[in-house]
Amino acid sequence: MFERIKYALSDDGFKRGISGFETLVAKLLAMGMIAVILVAMFDLSLLLIQDVLLAPRLFFNTALLEVFGFFLTVLIALELLQNSRPTCVSTMCN
Repeated sequence: MFERIKYALSDDGFKRGISGFETLVAKLLAMGMIAVILVAMFDLSLLLIQDVLLAPRLFFNTALLEVFGFFLTVLIALELLQNSRPTCVSTMCN
C-alpha cells in the first residue's frame, strides 16, 4: 500500500494521474459538446421547416439570416469538437 502511495507521489505517478484526469475531463466535455450539437441540429431542422419551407415569404429576410446563424453555430461546434481531440504525443495514436 505504501508503494502505491509512494508511486502516486512520484513524478511519473503524478504525471499519469494528471493525464488520466485530463482525459476524463476531455471526454466529458466532448459528450457535452455532442449533446449541444444534436440539440442545435434539431432546432435548426425545426427552423428550416417552419420559417423557410412553410412560410410564403421572400427568401432574403431575417429568417434566412437566422438559419445561417444556426448553421454557423453547428459548424463552429463541430470544429471545436474536432480541435479538442488530444494530439499524438507518442508513437501510439488512437
